This record gives sequence, structure tokens and C-alpha cells, in this order.
Amino acid sequence: MSDRKVLGELTIKDFDELIESYIEHGGPDAVSFAAFGEVLADLEAESAQETIELTGIVRGDTIVFDQPRAAITVKDNEIFLRGTKLVIKLREVPLAV
Repeated sequence: MSDRKVLGELTIKDFDELIESYIEHGGPDAVSFAAFGEVLADLEAESAQETIELTGIVRGDTIVFDQPRAAITVKDNEIFLRGTKLVIKLREVPLAV
């Protein structure tokens, strides 16, 4: 029986070991940047310990969020979370002619 795993099934520790091994040895088991990014996003999503739902309205080119019932602060289109400020900006999509 093979001990090979799909990248998405790896634990964070196993994934780190795989990356370290790749860096040291390289070779035919190389992972594309797209696959690497997908796995990182999956691992990050799995490690999320809390989900915060934000609601709001679109006013012009800005999202104005309602104040959530969580340990974060929002102001207009800005979200403040654990020392990080996220600014949400919208852009218009040109109409097809």
C-alpha cells in the first residue's frame, strides 16, 4: 500500500515537511504554483477557528458594513482584525458592447 497522499489531505506538519523536502531535493514531485496556492488556501480554511459573517450595503463604490456581533471592528469599508486593517474596494465592471 502506498503512503502517498493528496496535498489537500496533508496535515500542516506533513505539508511543511513536504515543502522542506522539496526545497532540499527538488525533483519530479514538484508542485505547480497554482496547486501550491490552492493547498495553502485549503490549509488556512481548515485552521479557521471562528467564522464571522459581515452584512452591509453598497453605497456608491464602497461597501458599508453593519457592526458585527464579534470581536472585530468595522467602519464603512474597513475591517480591523487582530492588528490587521482590511480595506474593501469595489470597481466597476465595464458593460460589454
